Order: sequence, then C-alpha cells, then structure tokens
Amino acid sequence: MSRLINHKKNLLLLIIGFCIILFTVIVCITQFASKFTFPVDRNSLAASAELNFTDNYVIFPLKADTNVYAALDGTVSYVGSDETTKTYKIVIDHANGLQTVYSALDENRIKVSKGDNVKKGSTIATIAANVNEEKNLDMTIFNSCLKFDLLKDSKAINPSNALHIYN
Repeated sequence: MSRLINHKKNLLLLIIGFCIILFTVIVCITQFASKFTFPVDRNSLAASAELNFTDNYVIFPLKADTNVYAALDGTVSYVGSDETTKTYKIVIDHANGLQTVYSALDENRIKVSKGDNVKKGSTIATIAANVNEEKNLDMTIFNSCLKFDLLKDSKAINPSNALHIYN
C-alpha cells in the first residue's frame, strides 16, 4: 500500500512539474512573438502569391520598391554578399542572442551600415524589381522577394511563430 502511495505522489509531482514547464514555455513564446514587427508591409505582398516558408526561413514574394523593416531593435552586424542567394543581406543582432537576417537584397537599395543601431520598424532596405531574376535566384519563382531568417544563438529557429504566420 505504501508503494502505491509513493507511486501516486511521484506521478503527481511529475505531472505538476510538466505543467509548470509547459506554462513557462507558453509564456516565453507569447512574450517572444509579441515583440516582433512584420519585416515588410503586408499590403506589399505580390498579388495572388503565397508565402514560402520552412522551419528555417520565410520568403516573402513582394512588389518592387517595397521597404524592408527591422523586426526588432538592434545593431547591424553585417551588410554584404550572401552566397546562398547570390545577392546581398543584412544581419541585425538583438538582445538575448537573437539575430534577424534579411536576404535577397539589391546592394544599391540597402539603407544601413555595419554598426548602425536600428529601431523596430525602421526602414533598412528597399526591394528592387527583378533583382532575383538578374541573379538567377533558384529558391523562388518571384522576381522580387525577401528571404527572412531568425537565429537564436546562431541556430536557425522557425520565424513563422514570431511573425504570426500560419499556413
């Protein structure tokens, strides 16, 4: 009988511990997600286009001359070529080991430099027409797009939850 009571106590403690961990994770995700701003104006998404996203990045098919915005306050740590997309990218460092990466940019339309402090929602670049067609960018069927990555401690994490993007 004593063993049964001990098993029930252990099971109850395990369930309580699990609930506390689950609650903590939900609170962290909610706070994390509410801090971000969308990196482009939603109205600038290309007509009848669908977002292309994976667990590692989002590709926004865009109209030409669309502004790209900093998703969070931070410091620009890199502006330069992106070997993956054969275009240019901006990397912004944020608090708590977060980084946002904005790729498939035209070097002539970048509005920030390494070391610049940026505020959430400030314009960091403008999407140019056909930059990806000119660069033979294979990852998208759209001529103008933004590839957006979110990193935590240099590891890719799913940006769709932070930006409130759902299939």
